[in-house]
Amino acid sequence: MKSSDDGFRVAFGSPPLAGDGLRPLLLQNRQFKYTHSDRIRIYPLIPSSFVTLCHDMGMKVLFLDALAANLNAGPFLKALMDFRPHLIMMETKAPVIGRHGAFIDYIRPLFPGAAMAIAGDHVTCDPAGSLKATGADFAVVGGDWDYYGALLAYELSSIAGSAGFAHWQGSGSAGMNSSSRFDGITLPPGCYMNGSSVSEHQAIPFVENLSSLPWIKRELTGWKSYGEAYLLKPAAYILSGRGCGGRGAGDPGKCIFCVWQHTLWGCTARLRDPQDVADEIAWLHSHYGVAEVFDDNEAGPCWDGEWLEKFASRLSARGVMGKVRYSCNARADSLVPDRLEIMRSAGFRLLKVGLESGSDRVLSRLGKAERVQEIIRGVKAAKDFGLNVLITTMVGYPWEREADAEKTLQVARGLLNYRTGFGDSLQASVIVPYPGTPLWRKSIDNGWLLHDPADYEKLTMDQPALKSDLNTTEWVRRLWSLHLEPGFMLKSLVSMRSIHQFGIAFRGLLSLLGHLRDYGGQSETGQPPPWLLAMRRKTDPEVEDSDYEGASS
Repeated sequence: MKSSDDGFRVAFGSPPLAGDGLRPLLLQNRQFKYTHSDRIRIYPLIPSSFVTLCHDMGMKVLFLDALAANLNAGPFLKALMDFRPHLIMMETKAPVIGRHGAFIDYIRPLFPGAAMAIAGDHVTCDPAGSLKATGADFAVVGGDWDYYGALLAYELSSIAGSAGFAHWQGSGSAGMNSSSRFDGITLPPGCYMNGSSVSEHQAIPFVENLSSLPWIKRELTGWKSYGEAYLLKPAAYILSGRGCGGRGAGDPGKCIFCVWQHTLWGCTARLRDPQDVADEIAWLHSHYGVAEVFDDNEAGPCWDGEWLEKFASRLSARGVMGKVRYSCNARADSLVPDRLEIMRSAGFRLLKVGLESGSDRVLSRLGKAERVQEIIRGVKAAKDFGLNVLITTMVGYPWEREADAEKTLQVARGLLNYRTGFGDSLQASVIVPYPGTPLWRKSIDNGWLLHDPADYEKLTMDQPALKSDLNTTEWVRRLWSLHLEPGFMLKSLVSMRSIHQFGIAFRGLLSLLGHLRDYGGQSETGQPPPWLLAMRRKTDPEVEDSDYEGASS
């Protein structure tokens, strides 16, 4: 490995994206939004795996997530400048790709010898457009970008000089000439370079054996800063696999709105070896004292009964059965009695299940495999086995009527109040079409979008992006407000059994109030980061200059 004496330096950076008052939900979030709730910090598993892989290859690493750490521009840039990276990797998404491009433009003069790379679902569906929009040097596509991004970092380390690479010249992305700056590099699969030919139809590479990847080194990533209101503390996030599995391996999820399943996972589902997952959980418990893990795989491992049996057996052999609770995403069609019995014995606590709508007419057009009665049966069965359920709902589909939204409200209310246990809850949001999904293509073909298709900044969950007969803000507020109905609140309170649950209740209330504010009008206050001001000045010359004087302040 060439470069400076202290090794090739790789930084994963997620910069500030807004002023005070709003928290962007970006990393490890399927859909992007700005929120007033500061209780949502989902651990970014793929970026953390990327940092771990680079570290294990002998590189110096920096994990810098301004969104979770509440860093403003000054401390964020100072940390980057102190580290002096040779490669800066970023995960981006359609609603913020313009802001990330402005950030790259801003920091180019500060890091003229550094390479810039981007990854994520939007990069995967449009690598050429993403490189053009951001001016990054490299794009890494697919859901396994942690592995292929680390291979890219290793290739870059072989051609880097002591000061990095030939200094970037020019102003803005138009001044880029990546192919000459990185002459001699061999691009790994799934990696594209700015200025070179980009194939829009190249197959997305996958890691065949996910258990061959190392466990995430949590201490590299500030893992204790992450968590959600409904999880026990301390909590750690894991991935049992990658992709949404259904009734079996041959029935992966294909919901037309799911951007990760259609871009990152290619409508497939893969699971790690169950013994490997159980061993990681035992290690998390022994090394970090973790009380709960949340498996953020699309549908968890619940769709594979044989996997669950081997997993439970290994947990028991490792002596952690009952010592660590396990929560995960799940599809309702996987929640059948024989699997639920295994899950209960293995310490499963909470399942996050997609309802989406209480109307079969809506679900059918969404391409969702389950129908309403099947979802109701699955959720009730999970509760019958003593598991908590968090239901996810959405409104604002172009074909949705008031009667459909009313059905969603009534089904959600009924499920919340069925054998209510403390921890049962729901989430509600406005449907958003993302590039790379069938819903996006249908929205363009049918004229459903409320804005120019190129205006990606409008694709946030806090406002409608699609034509709808509904008052979506009001319906989302009504769904969130089901938590405040006296009957549900009373059932939740009387089912509390431990002091830890009082902490969850307090955090949950604060989170709920933040979500209700999200749909009562947004407010961004304070000084935005300088790259955002620069971006705004391009479209509005009257935007005042920032008093910010750079990273050295």
